Parts: sequence; structure tokens; C-alpha cells
Amino acid sequence: MVIWLDIVPIVMAGILGIYGLVVSVLIANTLSQKAALYTSLVQLGAGLSVGLCGLAAGYASQIFVEAQLNWTALRLESWAMRASEERRSSLGFT
Repeated sequence: MVIWLDIVPIVMAGILGIYGLVVSVLIANTLSQKAALYTSLVQLGAGLSVGLCGLAAGYASQIFVEAQLNWTALRLESWAMRASEERRSSLGFT
């Protein structure tokens, strides 16, 4: 279970990169020397929206990873405490 939760930010970063690539290819295919101002501004808006959404998603992903690491560390720490207590009791120590 822990392994799958750790992969989520990596997959999300890949998906966001693909979105940026798709938008850049679509914009590059419609470029011309005599483009209208409206068309250029729409393309700029599309690029900025994808870029800024990717930036915000990266920030949110960082928050998720930080919380996930803290949760995993606490879970492993409690597991180690239980294991050491069981080991002590099996050896006859109280």
C-alpha cells in the first residue's frame, strides 16, 4: 500500500509534462508569420494556463509528498517500536 502512494506524485508529474507537450505542439503547428493579435494572445493564454496550472500542481504534489513521508516515517517508527518490544519480551526482558 505504501509503495503505490509514493508513486502518485511521479505519475502526476509525468501527466502534467505530457499536457504541456501537447499544448506546445498544438501551438507550434498553428504558428505563422501573419498571425492575428487575437490568435497570438489566445496561444499565449493557453501556454500560460498550462504552465501555471503545472506549477500549482507541482506545489500541491510537494505538499502531498511531505505529508506522505511524515506518515510513512511515523508508521515505520511504530512498527520498529513494536518489533523491539516483541524481541525484548521473547528474550525474557520486561
